[in-house]
Amino acid sequence: MRTFILALLAARRARAEDDEWTLVQQRLREGTLTGGDVDLVRRRLEMVSDERGAVMALLGSYVARRKSTDANNLLKDPLMLRLRDEEAFYWLLDLAESEHARCVRGKSLATPNCADFRQHVPTLVIEIITMAKAFLLAGHTLEDATPEGAILATMVDARDKDIMALIHRAVKFAPDAAAEAKAEQTEGLALFLLAQSADDVEYKEEDGEIKFTRKHAFTEDDEAAWELLSARLLGEKELSVLSEEDVDLVYKRLREVVDDRGIVLTALMGHIAKQMGHDLKGIFNDAFVRSLAVPASFEGLLGMALHEHETCVRKQRTATPNCESFREHVSNLVVLIVQQAKSWVMRGVSAHEDPGLKAMEKMVDAHRKKIKALVDRAVEFARDTRDTDRVSSSKESLTKNAGLVDILLFRTRDSKVEYFKGEGGAVTHGGYTYKVTPRKKRKRKKKKGPRQDL
Repeated sequence: MRTFILALLAARRARAEDDEWTLVQQRLREGTLTGGDVDLVRRRLEMVSDERGAVMALLGSYVARRKSTDANNLLKDPLMLRLRDEEAFYWLLDLAESEHARCVRGKSLATPNCADFRQHVPTLVIEIITMAKAFLLAGHTLEDATPEGAILATMVDARDKDIMALIHRAVKFAPDAAAEAKAEQTEGLALFLLAQSADDVEYKEEDGEIKFTRKHAFTEDDEAAWELLSARLLGEKELSVLSEEDVDLVYKRLREVVDDRGIVLTALMGHIAKQMGHDLKGIFNDAFVRSLAVPASFEGLLGMALHEHETCVRKQRTATPNCESFREHVSNLVVLIVQQAKSWVMRGVSAHEDPGLKAMEKMVDAHRKKIKALVDRAVEFARDTRDTDRVSSSKESLTKNAGLVDILLFRTRDSKVEYFKGEGGAVTHGGYTYKVTPRKKRKRKKKKGPRQDL
C-alpha cells in the first residue's frame, strides 16, 4: 500500500512539473524568465536527456532575443546571473561534455536532439565569456577589471580548454553552412577573449559589428611552397624523393585546408603510383608512406578520414571530387600500410622478426575495425566507371583492396596470400594482384584415452 501511495505522489509531482514546464516554455518564448524558472530548466536538462536539444534551442533563442532587445538587460537576466556562478557555469560545461560523449556512444551525433544541444550551448557560454572579458573588448587589461570582473575572468580561464573544445565541436559537426559560419564566428571571439591576445584571430568591423575569424595556419609562404610541391608531384616525369619538410607540408595542408584534402591526396597518389610502377617494395621507403608507420600519424589519418566522410555525408557532398578523391586515396594509402604490416603472410613465415614491423602490425591490428570500415566506405561510395582525368581507383580495385584487408586482418590463419605482378611485369594501377588459397589444415592426433583392462 505504501509503495502504491508513493507511486501516486510521484505521478502527481511529474504531472505538476509538466504543467509548470509548459508555462516556463511559454515564458522562454516571451523572454520573461524568473529565478524559479531557471531552477526548473536545470532540472529538465538533468533529468530528461531526450529533450536536452529542444531545451537548449529554447535557451539559445531566449538569450539571442534578450540580447537583440536590450543587451544591457542581459547582465541582469536570471539565467545569465545564475550562469555567472562558478558551480552553475562548470555544471553547464560538464553537462555539454557528458552529452557529447553520450551522443558519440549512441552514434547519434546527427540526430536533432544531439545537434540542437551542441549548436546552441555555445550561445550561452560565449555570453558568459564576453561578460568575464569585457575589459578586453574595452581595450583594457585584467588589472583594470573590477574585483567581480577579475573573479569571473579567473573562473572562465580555469576551464578555457573545455570551453574551446565545446565551441569547436559546434564547428566540426555543424549541420549546414549557416550553422558552421555562426559557430566559426563564436570560435573566433572565444579564441580572442580566452587567449587575451589578437595573435590567434583576425577581426574586422562589418555592418556595425566586429567579426572574428580564426587566422589561417597555412601562411602565404606555405601556399607558395605547396604550389611548387604539388606541381612536382603531379608533373614529375621521373621519380623524385620526398623530404621530411615535404611530408610536414603535406600533413599541414591536409590538416588546415579541408576543402583541398582530395586534391592533396590526388597529387600524393600520383607520386606513389609512379613509385609502385617502378618498384613495388621500394614504395615503403617513401618518406610519406614511412611516416604512416608512426602510430600518431596513422591514427590521425584514420580519424581525419572518418570525420571527412561524416562531413561529406552531412553536407550531401559524397559525390564531389574533393570527397570522392580523399575517400578513395586514403583507402589505398591505408591498404599499403596494412600490406607492409602483414608482409610476413606473403613471405610465408609465421611472424615478423623485425621489431619495427612487429610494432606496425600491432598498430594495424589495434585499429582493424576502423580500417575495415574505411575501405568498405570506399567501395560503397565508389563509382562504377573510372575517371581518366584524375588519378582514381576503379570500383573493382577498391573492392579487391577491401577483400585483401578482410583477409589480412581477420583471416590470415586460414588463408595463404600470394602476390604477383601484372602482365609484362608491370604492377596494375591502384594496387597489385593477389591470390588466396586455403591453408592445409593439420590433422590433430587424437589423444588416446586411458587404457581399460577387460
